[in-house]
Amino acid sequence: MVSAGDNIGASPLISAYFHDEPTIKALSMMGFDFSAVCNHELDKGLDELMRIQYSGCHPDGCLGNSSFEGAHFQYLAANIVNNTTKSLVFPAYAVTYVQGVPIGFIGIALESTPMTISKFAVKELKFLNETGTINKYVKEPKDNKGVKIIVVLIHNGGCSQDGGCSPDRESLNNTQLDHNDSNSRHISDVVNNTDCSVAVFITDHTHQTYNELVDGAM
Repeated sequence: MVSAGDNIGASPLISAYFHDEPTIKALSMMGFDFSAVCNHELDKGLDELMRIQYSGCHPDGCLGNSSFEGAHFQYLAANIVNNTTKSLVFPAYAVTYVQGVPIGFIGIALESTPMTISKFAVKELKFLNETGTINKYVKEPKDNKGVKIIVVLIHNGGCSQDGGCSPDRESLNNTQLDHNDSNSRHISDVVNNTDCSVAVFITDHTHQTYNELVDGAM
């Protein structure tokens, strides 16, 4: 069970009122393994997302009689770097075994995240190019972990089944984009420039439904 992100943030009142803790608990109970970090995960900044991942009480106080236990699944973010430490804020990838076969999952955030949420929330973070980051990390799990299949969880997506694309609605609310901007880029552009050893891309963000085979990748 994996997610391409936006599990929390911009959420219904019943979840937001409780700082999205019930949502994370529900996903954990469902058996989620990994999720990409996405723009709405960072609506309230990195410190709050760290709390969601690793546990602790919200600054407003604990809900109920105990501290929030954190997500039982791992957030992955290969292209989010702390500007001060120059290190990744979450693991770039993780490996799990499915019927004895090692599968590698790489998490990729939307490169233009600072354009889709408050810049103050991510002021200490740098978002690296999606395609370049995927290509950087494809080889490592295969060489070091014996991974046979690579899956990319990427918070970027397409706009239609036939490959056409226009700027997504979240980006249009924040900025004027030209066709070459990363916000308006169809996911096929990312796939076509990514190492061919990636077998599957699980995508998100554009609120559209599609199922495509692009350059040999699903």
